[in-house]
Amino acid sequence: MHIARLRISGFRGVQEADIRLAAQSVLVGPNGCGKSTLIDAISLTLGRTRMVRPLTEHDFTGSDPKAAARIKIIVTVAGFASDDSEEHDTWFRAGDRAVPKWLGKDEREYAEQGTDRKLCANVGFCARFDRDELEVISVRYFHDDDDVTDPFNDESGIVQVPPRLLNDLGFFVLPARRDWDAVASFNSDLFRRTVSNLAGIPADEILLQRDALRNPAVKIEASDKLAGLVAGLNERLARLAPNAPKFQLRVTAGDSEAVLQSLLPHYAGHEGPSLPAARHGSGLVALQSLLLLLEAGRVRMAKGLPFILALEEPELHLSPGIHGRLVAEAVATASQVICTTHSPDVARVFPATSALIVTNEAGRLAARPFLAQPLTPVASNNERKLFLQNRARVVSALMHSFVLIPEGRFDTEWLTRLSDVADPYTTHTSPFSAVFGVVPTENAAVAFTTERLTPLRSRIVAMVDGDEAGDNYVTELKAKMPPPSLIIQLPTGWTIENVVRWMLDPGGAAALTTLSAALPGFTFASLDALRDLLKTSNNKGTNTVGLKEDVLAHDAIVGVLDATPECRARVVTFCEALVSAAIGADHAQIVPDAARSTVAARVVRFTP
Repeated sequence: MHIARLRISGFRGVQEADIRLAAQSVLVGPNGCGKSTLIDAISLTLGRTRMVRPLTEHDFTGSDPKAAARIKIIVTVAGFASDDSEEHDTWFRAGDRAVPKWLGKDEREYAEQGTDRKLCANVGFCARFDRDELEVISVRYFHDDDDVTDPFNDESGIVQVPPRLLNDLGFFVLPARRDWDAVASFNSDLFRRTVSNLAGIPADEILLQRDALRNPAVKIEASDKLAGLVAGLNERLARLAPNAPKFQLRVTAGDSEAVLQSLLPHYAGHEGPSLPAARHGSGLVALQSLLLLLEAGRVRMAKGLPFILALEEPELHLSPGIHGRLVAEAVATASQVICTTHSPDVARVFPATSALIVTNEAGRLAARPFLAQPLTPVASNNERKLFLQNRARVVSALMHSFVLIPEGRFDTEWLTRLSDVADPYTTHTSPFSAVFGVVPTENAAVAFTTERLTPLRSRIVAMVDGDEAGDNYVTELKAKMPPPSLIIQLPTGWTIENVVRWMLDPGGAAALTTLSAALPGFTFASLDALRDLLKTSNNKGTNTVGLKEDVLAHDAIVGVLDATPECRARVVTFCEALVSAAIGADHAQIVPDAARSTVAARVVRFTP
């Protein structure tokens, strides 16, 4: 079984959302777009109460709920063993269970079973704020009719969901907010559920521990240092109350729950002492805690029970080398994995069709697939590079506030290097790398790349050269539906190499001397000569010598820019200008091109 659809209204920063989920889904997007809200919404609907913190007014959109305000979440559960509702009477039964629906290939729900329609059930969660009692009241119910707008209405006739049914569904969450040393203890609901799904609490051993702690072999109150104090206390109690009990000291409260609460996870090295989990490195503890959860899933799946796993940022506290292996193991273990992440290494474990790009525009949350359909053998080279070869870098770029698509591959490399120089010295705007995610563009495919990414999210920015080809790209980009929100063009006749030459200009002859020494075999007569070499590709077939692809030359130039304050200031100016253009702020080096701008796409030009 799995979650096929999630609908939300009025929950935190999400006014409306309608999300389709695959058997394996990874949610990526900028900070604050609502990824964690999606996981919490599912937890409220399908999970135990202790999975999420108590709701308050802040959980309602706007943080000031009126009497009629409602949080409403509907989760569509599918993947039943058969599509005949009569074979699943624990889920579908007249009067006290869900009303059967069927999902068609068109993603619509139908009241009648038909060809290629999959049986599903809608589980709803609704909450309101009681302004008299100042508390949030909630209900979980089987959702049937979208026209029934208020489950709290006495005439709504809702059927509440039995908690046992949701337990059988097997929804588990590994939240981003977690104290790792407490995960593998009976203070953790996750640990208790895991133990319950395996073989149950070791009751006999716990009772033996309880009895031993009630009557310990070594009584602390009888020690030489405490005996006098305790005897005097007992004498005073006896004088005031002849039937008073005697004072004792015990390690726990003496009941089985106290024993469970006192059990703390320890880890022992090969030859070292056993240390509590809190004293170990967080990476080791996190890994073992995750594997504990996966073991519970393995047992459930072996029993034929569903195991739906929600992972919030599994990369936290774990070394990058095991990100992919960890998620791959989770995918292999669970019937469904829903993962949020800021790690491209985690995202690329999932197929490109399973990566959902999450955006939130004024409360309208959407999660669109990075790739709608798998690529076919006839896919173009640009498609293969964008969705396969460079997928990790593209997904990483999509997690930023703005996505910058430069005209060519070397523009991408230069922008990355230049931002490394500028970011520590940026003062007038946010750092370039904090605002922009730069997409690697192959074969000058700026128009193709933009066309593929603009349907996924807003705030797509294209940057083109100032030559004739750049002018043509501006025209082509504006015609896309939708177009990028901003097109930045370099000065007339310029490419990124001209920008680098402009940045080096304050360094003058000293910069040329330093670069000539750093690059044996090259003596640069002028900055213009260096610029021309940077524009030229090295080609042994034609005996053409160039530095366009020379990484060592690029690094040497960046070193000079960083070491020369006047040059570095120009790098900062350039990066701040691009950021200002994106956020719509004024900047002396950004000139609007009103003649070529449209309502949907602004065109500006960087002017040194």
